Amino acid sequence: MTSEEQKKFSVEQWKFIIFSMIVYMFFYITRKNLSMAQVEMFEDGVITKYAIGIILTVHGLLYGVSRFVNGFWADRLNGRIFMAIGLALTALMNFLFGCTSLTILFGIFWVINGWTLGMGFPACAKMLTHWIHPKELATKMAIWNTSHSFGAVVALGLCSLILGPLGLNWRWCFWVPAALAAAATVFCFFCVKDSPTEAGVPELEIEAAATHKPSSEITTADRRRLVFGNRVIWLVALANFFVYIVRFGFLDWGPTFLKQFKGIPVSKGGLMIIAFELAAVVGTIFAGWITDKAFKGRGVRTCVICMLCAALFSFGFWMLPNGGTELRFAVNDANQPQASEVRTLLKGFDENIVVKYQQSEKGATELVLYTVYTTEELTGANVDLNSIKNEKKRAREEKAIAKKTEKLQGYKDEEALFTAKLQEKFPDSQVAFLSSYEPTPAPIWLVTLLLMGAGFFIYGPQALIGIVAANQATKEAAAMANGFTGIMGYASTIVSGIGIAFIQVHYGWGIALGSIAVFALIGMVLFAMAWNARATGYKTDPTEEKLIEAAEENE
Repeated sequence: MTSEEQKKFSVEQWKFIIFSMIVYMFFYITRKNLSMAQVEMFEDGVITKYAIGIILTVHGLLYGVSRFVNGFWADRLNGRIFMAIGLALTALMNFLFGCTSLTILFGIFWVINGWTLGMGFPACAKMLTHWIHPKELATKMAIWNTSHSFGAVVALGLCSLILGPLGLNWRWCFWVPAALAAAATVFCFFCVKDSPTEAGVPELEIEAAATHKPSSEITTADRRRLVFGNRVIWLVALANFFVYIVRFGFLDWGPTFLKQFKGIPVSKGGLMIIAFELAAVVGTIFAGWITDKAFKGRGVRTCVICMLCAALFSFGFWMLPNGGTELRFAVNDANQPQASEVRTLLKGFDENIVVKYQQSEKGATELVLYTVYTTEELTGANVDLNSIKNEKKRAREEKAIAKKTEKLQGYKDEEALFTAKLQEKFPDSQVAFLSSYEPTPAPIWLVTLLLMGAGFFIYGPQALIGIVAANQATKEAAAMANGFTGIMGYASTIVSGIGIAFIQVHYGWGIALGSIAVFALIGMVLFAMAWNARATGYKTDPTEEKLIEAAEENE
């Protein structure tokens, strides 16, 4: 290109990056709204955790299949039109989801939404490789990838506004994003350009791909070989399974476990997940920059470091002390009730109640119960209803307090309720109340800091996997490669959806969060197995390749 052509290309390139980021944000706004709305849906009794877990799992699986299948189509069709159609259908599914109260229809609409959402990224992956040279793909695609986080931030912020100050119900968390996505569809159709040629500028000049064939002669068999014959793509695809468990573990269940495990209200929990996503924006850009500058485009090396740090922050978040109430009871050693029996008995009070046995200093056996609730919260003593000016919000707060008060079943506090229930159900155990105290929870700033640390490091690999796959498969099969890594990533919803729901229901949030840290370590090991991989799948002359590698080592 001439200097004039290069200048014009640069302007059009950044226009494409920014415009496509704006459009792709709405693929997340119409997807991550569920994580906020589901907390209120649980409260209203319109859906259960198991149902949400199943919906998230099937949605994620179909989304992954959609990305894979649509990767074939996106490599052949106009990305701008393909993306616009997907977003229009997504807007429709969100609107319909907000109109129903039947679990079966929730499932149908959200699963179809999974397919239409999967039409977005393959089109973008294809267009990005036509607009950005492989040597700068990590940095610029990392910038583009922040659209994921910005979309989630807008979704969480919008839903927090709807459920908080505006005092609206959860249905508006789907209707408002649907209307915004419909407007973004029009913007996509008219403003996003599929390729430099469509924008009226010269195409990128890139070294010959591994097939040594012009783009017009590339066959489906060639594309399959570029993707499925590449060991690095297989390793990062498998690692992506574990990256997405960690990512969706925090994103899909974040507001729920912050409320039920950490005792943090939904309004504050939503803001904390926003902080998680904002940290992810910085982490994504940093990961792209460090990949280009320190590792010369070898993204898997950055991923190894990021996954180790994500595991450490996840573990630290899990281990932080919670608030709530801890109660100790003396029991007869000869007739101890099973912890599972006690948990089943008291789940109506707190479905996340923790039950365990411990030995006192004198060697006696003690039954220890932990609930996230305090008596002050249950009776509403911690809420000044008169200070809430918004009538809808005050009515919602009164309803929430009434629901909590019902849990006490007429008793003055948890101590009296638990003692009566245990003595009635297990008379031979001779249960006697010993003591209770309300642990001092970790300060919210520390909880938020560790949550942000996890977000900062987990989104680096999430962004770089697409870049590694695109560079390894070359621009001729970038969409197919991203479809393959995508289907592996979204297969993880078997674990992050119904899997986490199962662990939480049977073992509590503590074990569920601890498992997330373990999954991060497994992902790190898989990335480490590709540590020595080349930066791209583009083929150069062997002598030239050695000179390039030597120059990179000396930089």
